[in-house]
Amino acid sequence: MRACLLLLLALSCPCLRAGEGLVMDLVVRYVNDTVVTGSDIRVRAAERFEDYTRKGKPTPSNRAESIAFFKEALEDLTDEELFIQYGKQFATEHKIQLVDHDAIAQQVIEQARSTGRRMTLREQAEQRKRLERFRTIQAVLGYFESRNARITPNELYEEYLARAHKYHRPAQAKVLLILLRPSDKAERKEVRGQKLALFKNLQNAVDAGLKAIVESRLDRYLAGSTEEQDRLLEETTRAVAAMAARTDLVPADLPLVETARRIVERQAAFRDQDATLKQLADIRAKLTGRDATAFMDQAKASSQGPKASDGGDLGWIEPGTYSPGFDAVAFTLAPGTLSEVFWSEDTANLLFVSERKEARTLPFAEVSAEIETELFEVQRDETKKRMVAMLRGKASIVNAIPIDQVVE
Repeated sequence: MRACLLLLLALSCPCLRAGEGLVMDLVVRYVNDTVVTGSDIRVRAAERFEDYTRKGKPTPSNRAESIAFFKEALEDLTDEELFIQYGKQFATEHKIQLVDHDAIAQQVIEQARSTGRRMTLREQAEQRKRLERFRTIQAVLGYFESRNARITPNELYEEYLARAHKYHRPAQAKVLLILLRPSDKAERKEVRGQKLALFKNLQNAVDAGLKAIVESRLDRYLAGSTEEQDRLLEETTRAVAAMAARTDLVPADLPLVETARRIVERQAAFRDQDATLKQLADIRAKLTGRDATAFMDQAKASSQGPKASDGGDLGWIEPGTYSPGFDAVAFTLAPGTLSEVFWSEDTANLLFVSERKEARTLPFAEVSAEIETELFEVQRDETKKRMVAMLRGKASIVNAIPIDQVVE
C-alpha cells in the first residue's frame, strides 16, 4: 500500500533523491508540457541572491520581499523554459542541431580539470544541462536578432549627438593648496572664559602682589562695558604672566601664574582675517620663483587645508569641486604658476597649478564602438521582450500552488 502511494505521488510531481529516502518536490507551475518545481525556484533564487550580493544590490530582508524575489525567479525560469521549448521545436522543424552536445560535455570535463576539482557524474550532468539550456536560449535569441535591421552609421551619429552631454569632459586642473584659517570664534570664546576664571581665582591669591592686580581692576570690571571688561581681563592676564620670573611665590599661587602664561602663549597664535592673509602673503613671497616641490614642502609645514600631509596635493579637480571663488583662480591660472593670496569661504588660500586640461567633447570616432554596443544591447533586450510576449501569448501556463509555499 505504501509503495502504491509513493508511486501515485511520483506520477503527480517530480522527486529528489536524498540518501536512501525519496523526497517529494512540489510542482509550482506547468509550462506547456513541462514543470517548474520548488527546488528549481530555490536554486535559481540562491543564484540570484549570490549575484545581488556580489554586485552590492539589495537582497530580501523579510518574508514579503523573499516571496517577491522567488516570484521573479519563477518568471525567469518560465521564460527560459519557453525559449527551450521553442528551440527544440525550431530544431525539429528545420532538422538542425542548435547546440553541440559533445562539445559541451568536453567543456565540462575541461572545466573540472582546470579547477582541479573532481565532479561527480550527477554534478557533470547538471552542469551540462545548464550549459545546454544557456546555449539553446542564446541560439534562439541569435536567430531573432539576425533578423533585426542593422544599426546604420547615421543612427550611430544621431545617437552621438543626442548623448553629447555624456561625452562632454569638463576642464580640469591639477592643484596644490596651502590654506590658513583665522582663529575661530569658539576658540576665542574659550580663551575669554579662561581669563575670566583666572580673574576670579586671583581674588583668593595668597600673594599680595597677585591679589592687588585683580583688586585694582575689579570695580572698573563690574561697571565696564563688554569691550572694557575684555581689555581689563587682557591686562590682568598679562600682568600675572609677567610674575613667572618671581621666585618667592608660594606654591598655592604658582598654578595661577602658569595658567596666565599658557593663555598668553595661546593667544599669540591667534589670527584675524588680516593677520591670516598677511601670514600667507609672507609664505607666498618665500615661494615666488620656486617649484612644486618647494610648494609641497611648505604645505606640509604650514597648511591647515585638505591633503596638507600630502603637500596640499588635491589632484585633478573639476569646476564645482570647490567654491566659485576657488574655481575662478584655479581655472584661469597658467600651469606652473603661483596664484595670488585670496580669501574664500573664510579661509586664506594660495594655489600652485601644475597642469591644466581644457573642457572638451570626446570625438565621435572615439565613442562610436561604445554607442554601437549599447544600442545593440537595447535592441537585444527589446527582441527578447517581444519573443517572451509572443511565446507567453501562445503558451499554457498554469500555477499548481502559490509561490509563498516555496519560501521557507
